[in-house]
Amino acid sequence: MTSVNDLLRVITALEPHRFDADEIEANSPVLPVFEVPAVRLARQFTTQQIDALLTLRKWGEIGTETQSLGSILYESTPVPADVHTAVATILGAVIEPSPDRVLTLRSQAIELMAHLDERQALILRHRWIEEEGKTLEELGEILSVTRERVRQLETKGFDKISEQINTSLFDELRWAAWKVSNGLGTKAPAESQVTRDLVRSLCGLDLEDPAFEVIRLINRMQIKGGWFVTGSAPDVMAAFAHSAPAGFATLEEFDQILWTLGIERRFRDEILASEERLLVRLGHVIRRYLAV
Repeated sequence: MTSVNDLLRVITALEPHRFDADEIEANSPVLPVFEVPAVRLARQFTTQQIDALLTLRKWGEIGTETQSLGSILYESTPVPADVHTAVATILGAVIEPSPDRVLTLRSQAIELMAHLDERQALILRHRWIEEEGKTLEELGEILSVTRERVRQLETKGFDKISEQINTSLFDELRWAAWKVSNGLGTKAPAESQVTRDLVRSLCGLDLEDPAFEVIRLINRMQIKGGWFVTGSAPDVMAAFAHSAPAGFATLEEFDQILWTLGIERRFRDEILASEERLLVRLGHVIRRYLAV
C-alpha cells in the first residue's frame, strides 16, 4: 500500500516538470517498484492539488524536523555534551530549518526569558547567550547550589520556553492545515482542527483495515495539531470514535489505547518507538496533540 511519504516524494520529484500522464507512464519502469503505485496515484491530482500537497509536505517537515532550543539560543553552536538529553532532544523546539526562522525563534526565546525565574534566566543567559559561557560548576558557585541543581533549573527554563515556542508554531501549523484543506477542495473542520476524515481526504488513500489505518495515521500523518491534554482513556476512545482530535496522557495509557484498538504487540512497540520523540518525559502528560 502506498504511504503518504511515498506519494509526497513522487509528487515532489514530478512537480518541477509537471509531467503529464504519458510521461509519468513512460518513467514508471525506471522507478523503484514501491513507487509505481504512488506515481499512478499522483496522476490523479490536479496542479492545484499538487501545490496543496507540497504545502502539506512543507508543514509536515516542520512537524518532524527538530533543532534543539540551545542551538536556537546560541545560533548554530552544537548542544554541549553536558546538557541533559531531555533538553537536547525531547525539549527541542520544532522549527522550519531556515536561517530566518532560527533568528526569529532565537529572538523570541530571549524575550521569553524575562518571564522565567531569576535563577533560570541567569543560567540560560550564561549558558547560551553570553559569548563567554559558564560551566555548570561555575554557575553552581555563583548561585550556591550543586551542579545537578543548576542542570535541573536549566531544564525547567528550557521546558517553559519550548512550550511557548511550540504552541506558537503549531498555531501556524493549524492555519496552514486550513489552507491546505481549502486547496484540496475539502471543507475545513471546525476551528481549523485536523481530523481523521480530513487526513484521509488529504492523503487520497482508501484505508480499509481500521487497525492498519490507525497505524498508518500515527506513523505517517504529516500534520500534528496544537496542544491538547487529557488524562482519560475513555475520552480518547470517544474522540477516535467520532473522528475528533485526540490527546494522550502517558506512554502506558497510549499503549493501552492501541491495545484496545486491537493493534498487535509488535506494531504497538513500533508505534511507541517512532512517537517517543514527540512525548514529554515518561510519566508526564503528553503535550503533543495528535489528531487522528
